[in-house]
Amino acid sequence: MSERRVIDGEVYDAKKRAREIVEAAEKAREVAKAEGYAAGIERARDEVAAQIASLVREGDTLSAALSEATAEVAIEVARRVVRHELTESRETVAALVAELMVDVRRREGVEIRVHPADGEAARNAAQGCRVVEDASIERGGCVVTGRTFRADARVETQLARLAEAVRRGR
Repeated sequence: MSERRVIDGEVYDAKKRAREIVEAAEKAREVAKAEGYAAGIERARDEVAAQIASLVREGDTLSAALSEATAEVAIEVARRVVRHELTESRETVAALVAELMVDVRRREGVEIRVHPADGEAARNAAQGCRVVEDASIERGGCVVTGRTFRADARVETQLARLAEAVRRGR
């Protein structure tokens, strides 16, 4: 019987060792599962953060495009309103010429170029300066030149300055 006891003891020890191995394997599996879950969560967080960052960039791009489009629409509306007003009012060029003449100290050699439809009104405001009718100048605008200066007060030039200021202000 002693052999039997030895065998039973070895079987008992083997079963005990097998249970320990199984328990260690289950613990290792649980740890690996938890680590894998944590790694999966971390990877998912990273992916979500990357997607959010991408959406924010797209939103910024769309916002900038929308802002630019809004500015361009505002500029175009301003152009249309100004052009409409200029075709309706002859006093506009007279007021513009009078305003420019305030800055002109010496009037000899000064030439004011205006659209032909604005010629009479410009001559009334020109304070003795030469007025030249020029079809290339839009109604309501003018170009004043002297020996040492040039003032471009054409409508398109003023609208371009306005457009640039709007674009810079964004």
